[in-house]
Amino acid sequence: MAISAKVLTVLQFTRAALVFTAVADVLAAVLLTTTLPRAGGAAGWGGVNAAVLVFAVAMSCCLYGFGMALNDLVDRRRDALLAATRPLPSGRLGLTTAHWIVAVLGVMSLVFAGALAGVQGGRAGMGSFVLAVMTLGLINFYNLAGKYLVSAGLLALGAVRLVHAMIAAPELPVVWHPLWLFTHVVVVSAVAYVWEEKRPRITPVHAAVLSLGVVAINVGVVAIAIAWKLPTGASLREIPVVLAVSPALAIPFVSSFAFAVVAWRIGRSVGPANAAKSVGATAVSGAPAPGATAVVGEEPDVDTLPLPLRTRRRQAGRQLILAGLLWLIVHDAAFVTGYVGWAEGISLLVLLPLAYGAVRLMRVWGDLMRLKDRPQFRVAERL
Repeated sequence: MAISAKVLTVLQFTRAALVFTAVADVLAAVLLTTTLPRAGGAAGWGGVNAAVLVFAVAMSCCLYGFGMALNDLVDRRRDALLAATRPLPSGRLGLTTAHWIVAVLGVMSLVFAGALAGVQGGRAGMGSFVLAVMTLGLINFYNLAGKYLVSAGLLALGAVRLVHAMIAAPELPVVWHPLWLFTHVVVVSAVAYVWEEKRPRITPVHAAVLSLGVVAINVGVVAIAIAWKLPTGASLREIPVVLAVSPALAIPFVSSFAFAVVAWRIGRSVGPANAAKSVGATAVSGAPAPGATAVVGEEPDVDTLPLPLRTRRRQAGRQLILAGLLWLIVHDAAFVTGYVGWAEGISLLVLLPLAYGAVRLMRVWGDLMRLKDRPQFRVAERL
């Protein structure tokens, strides 16, 4: 049981259950690279270099774990007040051990990035290593400063996903893939930020800076792709070909529309009108929430009352973040389906139930670990 608890603590500290979302980004990038002319026409899994695949996935896992662990390490004092059950504030993980985990993951991510660059060779290898270093820098910026700067933090959060998705494919075979992930992460994070009522609040100025930043980064990356890939003296008519503009883009659009429906369903349950109606009806008439029971002449049971609007909005914000992270796998599969093939896209989509199952497993595992803890009793104060 002690070993199981220690393993669970490390997995929780590094948010290992959601590492599949990062792995999916890398696998999609590797598969999209097989559509380049240098791949020799062997698009799909058959054109994937096994060494590139192994080093890219290992690097991605280390980068993801490094970012999640560093986040908890930096926020340990805040979590002691707001999330006391997490590994560090609960005392299940020592501070020295936490520093070692962060350091080892950071170093190993660079080791695997260097191995990946060596296998790729040439400009592609150099580009991969530089992008890996940039990803580490962005992760550090976000955790140490960006998260407190609202717009800059949200843009940095999206930029981490953008640059990370480019490491294994520095030639940008489909420039829209990393940009799609970047925009998705920024939009979802901004909406969840508002729903969870984080501080400082997003003001109109923040919203304007955030919007302009998203547009500027998208335009800038597209410009870099054109400059990188357009042959010297080529006609402007070749730009759509260079940018991989094709009917295949319809599939990611469908994926984004589907997520918009999911986000709308999450947000609909916390609409101010519905919440005000249910809370107001209970306050005025003393009636319980729909489906609840109460005895005439008695005060309504607290457990039957609807949750306050603020609590429900924060819960919805957390649900949106989880759904948004998992949906990154769907976006990856959409691009692979459109540009590589249906078989490859479906094989990548298998990571979605694996990621969701890992999240559920971690929760059940944590509940089982808490059952062995002795209950703590405190003497109630006299009213």
